[in-house]
Amino acid sequence: MILTGGIYHVSSLDIRSNTRVIFQGPSELRVKNEIDADARTFIGPDPSIAGLDAADLIIYVEGGDDKGRRHDEDAEPGASDEEVSPTAVQIGIENTVHANIYAPNGTVWLKKGSQATGAFIGKGARIGARVELRLKSAF
Repeated sequence: MILTGGIYHVSSLDIRSNTRVIFQGPSELRVKNEIDADARTFIGPDPSIAGLDAADLIIYVEGGDDKGRRHDEDAEPGASDEEVSPTAVQIGIENTVHANIYAPNGTVWLKKGSQATGAFIGKGARIGARVELRLKSAF
């Protein structure tokens, strides 16, 4: 998906494995319910556009954790209900994110092996194993 810049409104964002969400200009993506990004996706600026970085991209997620999906497929054997409970934002295994995500009513979950640059703010946060975080805040 290519977003050319500006303000976008969507109900939910379901990003399938190995997909790229590319921003070509400063943007606000306003999500009513939830974001669910599967494994090995990319969310961030078009690398061919000089000067555009994570601080230029803000994703607002209004929904709470009750709007998210359970994640039984990502759980370790014997995981508790809390470990697979729904979250408003799920950034999948081994994803790359260069954006700011703000989910004031829900949890932001960065799953194992992801690389994330920006600011990731929520009512709660879950950071998986081997996640690399770099600050590049728009706030």
